Amino acid sequence: CSVCGKIDPDFLKGDVNKDGTIDASDVNYTYRYVLGYVQLTEEQLIIVDINDDGSVNSADVNYLFRYVMGYVTDLTV
Repeated sequence: CSVCGKIDPDFLKGDVNKDGTIDASDVNYTYRYVLGYVQLTEEQLIIVDINDDGSVNSADVNYLFRYVMGYVTDLTV
């Protein structure tokens, strides 16, 4: 939670906007973050760091895109 500083244990990996689905808006938002156009909260950074390397970058965008397009069936790397 943003007030208590803890990560929601029920978060959906890749769902950066936390609307309950992983879709093109999550890819777009993550891409915009990588380009420096938007900021993410600490929680969002954890949610969208798909490969858990401690950095949100083009690899995460690529994997999210591939998931949304159906090229991969889960977000475990």
